[in-house]
Amino acid sequence: MKNLELLKKEDLEDLGYSDKFASKITADYDKELSGEKELIKKLAKAKKSGKKFVILGSPEGIGPYANKGRNGAYGAWPAFLSIFPEFLEENVAEKLLILGNVKLDDLQRKSEYYDNTRKDDRRELRRMVSMIDTRLAPILRSIFKSELIPVLVGGGHNNAFPLIKEAAQQSSNKRISCFNLDLHADLRSTDGRHSGNSFSYAFEKGLLDKYYIFGLHENYHSNSYYKKVQDLRSKGKIDYSTYSDITSQLQTSFEIELNKAENWFQDNGQMGLEVDLDSVEGVPASAITEVRVPLNFTRKFVQRTTKEFAPLYFNISEGAPDLGKRNSEEVVGRTISHLILDFVNNYRK
Repeated sequence: MKNLELLKKEDLEDLGYSDKFASKITADYDKELSGEKELIKKLAKAKKSGKKFVILGSPEGIGPYANKGRNGAYGAWPAFLSIFPEFLEENVAEKLLILGNVKLDDLQRKSEYYDNTRKDDRRELRRMVSMIDTRLAPILRSIFKSELIPVLVGGGHNNAFPLIKEAAQQSSNKRISCFNLDLHADLRSTDGRHSGNSFSYAFEKGLLDKYYIFGLHENYHSNSYYKKVQDLRSKGKIDYSTYSDITSQLQTSFEIELNKAENWFQDNGQMGLEVDLDSVEGVPASAITEVRVPLNFTRKFVQRTTKEFAPLYFNISEGAPDLGKRNSEEVVGRTISHLILDFVNNYRK
């Protein structure tokens, strides 16, 4: 596939992975995969050997940049790859396939010539995000068709839309729900693709059934935008727990709100799991947010949701090590590694 950069055993060995684990978490590629059929065939073989989760990288920061944010989320994928060998254990490696990353270098380089404060430039950046959607789609579709579970690492929250779209196409009623740990609703208008409107597009296209935002912060939304969110809530399509709701009494309030969200989702079919790293305390990210959810709460969110719902996919977005300070790459890589292990080790199926 022309837009998939495969990771091979020797690639991971160059990054410090042991020969044993590099062999376990990669596939053998005697030639380049020419299309979806060949990728599905390769993934089916991986599934037969015991693989359950496919890790895919999205090295781009264009989605947040097109949303007037900072261009830095391209660095999360290499940060994760460099740290993950420290976390690998035999029981985890047996379930994982690190496939590679979608090829986005050309778009990422091009985006850096645009000024996101200019309307015309934002229009071009949003066209690039649509191109990212197009490049991701066949790779994600192949993973879902192979009945494996994609874990998408890096890039902006714009990648939620192609994940929802491809997961919904494989579901029985052509719609799924989403559970998103995020300070932002990401329900902005559908006036060109960017990191702030994946869920708006999914609702508009009839792909999203129900949507819960865990940690929504009222101060990060204008009055008119917050009213839009409340209107959707009144129609039963979305619900949320605010940042204050989940942190006011520390562990007690967090558990109460998590129980509330789980009850809201009951008997509601299949769902995708989302964590926006600009909402997680101490993690360099695309957005500047003064208050965040503690990492231990975030991990508990992933562990509980995974056990309860067996999500169709896991999307970890917005981590931006280049926008942080000292040791930022290590912080982003370790955070993503922890969350992936929480997902894999608590999956109930």
